[in-house]
Amino acid sequence: MLITKRKYPWMGKQSWSDVLFLHWAVEEIKVRKFVPAPFIIDTYDNKAWVSIVVFRAKNSLIRGLPRWTSYPPVTQINVRTYVCDPSKRERGVYFFALRVNDLLVALGANALFGLPFYFVKNTFFETEKKLQVTSVTENYPVFSVNYKPKEKIVQNDLASFLTERYCIWNMHRNRIIKIPILHKHWNLSEVDVQLSQNNLISFLDGKDRIGEFIAHYSPFKHATLYPYEVY
Repeated sequence: MLITKRKYPWMGKQSWSDVLFLHWAVEEIKVRKFVPAPFIIDTYDNKAWVSIVVFRAKNSLIRGLPRWTSYPPVTQINVRTYVCDPSKRERGVYFFALRVNDLLVALGANALFGLPFYFVKNTFFETEKKLQVTSVTENYPVFSVNYKPKEKIVQNDLASFLTERYCIWNMHRNRIIKIPILHKHWNLSEVDVQLSQNNLISFLDGKDRIGEFIAHYSPFKHATLYPYEVY
């Protein structure tokens, strides 16, 4: 459900391009120990889900500043699951890690939101045939994927459950934090994926994952960012 009512006025905007979603079904008990107790694991078909989301963050701009001050593009790789706050007011995501190839972004986002941002070496390549993203930690490749979008559109309840999320839930200084986001509904398509390296969800044993991953792609999304709310 798209929620537009927010406690504070928006503070910035950002565009996401070449967005790749990779989703794994997992038994709820396997995810529970990695998510703070106040949050309720949000499930679909009695399964929890863990996702990797790859994209290029562009046109990042603070409200009131001219366009020429927008921040340079950053390649970002997020690892997340799906939760509700204790009162089930709003479905959102909970991040295990947000990997960015920009030290200033990592430090600033950590300081501002208390989210687990990490400065790593992410690389993004685009050719006529495919897109390629790799992520390196301490000179060791931990993630590498090639993907090529298809024309076939994806529209189903599971895709909506996994992507139509308009807030981030987090614990910061022992308080529940909600970070609202607003954007139009996702336009998703199928995508060919070659996942050659993936240690980003190694905290889950391979046998914890139920079946193969599900993949979605979106070429572009413009998002509005809001100040965090404390509960």
